[in-house]
Amino acid sequence: EKTKTKFCNKHDLGVLLLSDTDFAVSKKYGVYGPKQFMGKKYEGITRASFVLGPDRKVIQSYPKVKPGDHPDEVLDFIKQDRKTRKS
Repeated sequence: EKTKTKFCNKHDLGVLLLSDTDFAVSKKYGVYGPKQFMGKKYEGITRASFVLGPDRKVIQSYPKVKPGDHPDEVLDFIKQDRKTRKS
């Protein structure tokens, strides 16, 4: 998708971003389904993160993520995992 490519290029990201327009991947990961906010029920995506290894298998998951400290938490995990893999 053009917008994802443009975003990755703009921010010099060395990772692939997923464009899940039909929610197929979200459903497989169990993060798309019924939600409720202020009494209103709807279908949506639960905020969660998954770290995949070189073989593209999930090596760590973070359900119900709060954005505040989460990026640092994931970065710490990735750094530790890299050290472990090198040993």
